[in-house]
Parts: sequence; C-alpha cells; structure tokens
Amino acid sequence: MGFSIERIECVLASIVEENYVLEKDMKWDEGKIEKKIGIKKRYLSNDTETTEGLAIKSINKLKTNINLDNLGLVISVTNTPTNLFPSLSHLVASELNSNNNIHCLGLNSGCSGYVDALILAEKYINYEKCDAIIITSDTYSKYIRNDDYSIRPLFSDGSTATHLKYMKKGKKIKKKITSFENNTSDFLKGQLNKNKKYEIHMNGPKVLLYAINKVLPNIKKLLNKRIETIFLHQAGSIVTNSIIKYINKNINVPLNYPELGNLVSSSIPFVMKENFNLLNTNNQILISGFGVGLSQAHIIIGN
Repeated sequence: MGFSIERIECVLASIVEENYVLEKDMKWDEGKIEKKIGIKKRYLSNDTETTEGLAIKSINKLKTNINLDNLGLVISVTNTPTNLFPSLSHLVASELNSNNNIHCLGLNSGCSGYVDALILAEKYINYEKCDAIIITSDTYSKYIRNDDYSIRPLFSDGSTATHLKYMKKGKKIKKKITSFENNTSDFLKGQLNKNKKYEIHMNGPKVLLYAINKVLPNIKKLLNKRIETIFLHQAGSIVTNSIIKYINKNINVPLNYPELGNLVSSSIPFVMKENFNLLNTNNQILISGFGVGLSQAHIIIGN
C-alpha cells in the first residue's frame, strides 16, 4: 500500500514588495538584502487577506476536476491562524462540500510542518485506504514589526493544497528522522506583546547554528545513492548554502527563495509544485523541513 502526490496548488499573497522599497525604509544600501540573504522580493498580505482566506483560495484551485469520494483526511498546517479554533482543517473541509466523515487535524507547526503532515497522512492513508489533503497557510508578515530588520526581509505569505491519493502500489516513506531541541522555544516564536497582539521574533544566529550543527548531520545520514533530488525548506541563502555545500553535486536541490522568500509551512510544497515532474521521475526523493521548535523532519519517499 502507498500513495501518490496527485496535485499541488499554490497561492501567494497579493502585495509584491521589492527589495529597494524595504531598503529605502531601512536606510540600507541598495542590494544589501539580496547580498545578505539571497531574497529579491516578498509577497505580503494586504489588510483583508488572512491565513484562512489564502487557504480557501488554494483549496478551491485544488478541488477543480478531482474526485473527492475517497477523501478521509484533511490536515492543516499553520502558525498564524486568525481564529484560535476550530482548526483551519475544519474550514477547508467545509469548502469541499464532501462527506461528513472526514477526519480533520490541525497542526500548529512551522517550516517542518509539511513533512510532519506527510508522515501523519501516510499512516492514515494506509490504515483507512483513503485519500488525504494537506493544506498549508501562513501570514507571518502580519505579525512582524516593521522595524524588526533582522527578519522583516525574510518571510512571505502564501498557501498550498496537496492531494494525496491512496494507491495499492504507490510511494512509501522509506526512512525518516524527526527531532526537536530542548529549551529553544525562545529562538523562533510568536507571543503576545504588552498590547495583547501577537508578534513573531527570531534569533537568526541561533537558528543558523541549529541548521548547520543539528539539521545538516541528519540530512547527511539519510543520503544514499538512489536519492537524486532534495526538496529543502527554502530558508534563504545563508542556511541553504551552508547545507548544499556539503551535499553531493550530483543531487538536484531546486531553489525558489530568491523570488518567493521564506514561505514557512508552504515553503516545501511550493518548490515541489514548481518541480512536479521530479516527483514522478526520481527513484527516491528526500524532503527536508526545519524551523519552529526548534524542530526538524526529514523523509525519504520512494516506490
């Protein structure tokens, strides 16, 4: 038993912010942002766009021309819901106008969340012999202070919807590594400020050291001769370049962060959508997420 990744649909927030605009506000030299983190622009939510609204757009794109009769599971992944509850998965399931027997799960997870959802979905698909949908959506830009120059240039807002189809002979998770680090919750977190509004804060150097010292060794453990592609969380040039230089040059590592920024939970499915042909032609692929927690989740998918 296994599954296939049938379709992935993606939505970006509506405001395109070029670096020169942000550099002018920050009084930085033109070109500094791209030189520092490799990102050329960001997609930011306008005043009326929400995490839920972006999720509805992506699920409406996905549900066109697909059969939902065998859908049994909807998993949502977000750090930035507008509503604390019910979960985003319940809202998405309602949009599908499908049966009422769908199991809805909501994950409060960040850049490792899509991989977390794939791990849970595979178990459920094989047990129930049903299809699943993974919805990711985040609007980090709404919760970052304009004067927080350390992370303001990094994050974009967007959503994705992935349809996983049950197959008697399909892909399986061949191997996985998951972990988190004790006493690191302050390094990347969303918390209420004194005005009872949420703000996102990140200790960039700590997160970078985590990626190099903790994430990279686990990626290297999973590498084998049958892996041709790695779908890596698009964290920006500092982190991705630090990882890529230790990976065999024959392995394909698609990147889209220069044009899209860091899309948090939607980062990995966006780059998978852009390189969808690789999901079906490669013998094995490694999917790697890491971030909030500080946590990491890596899986090898193959037939």
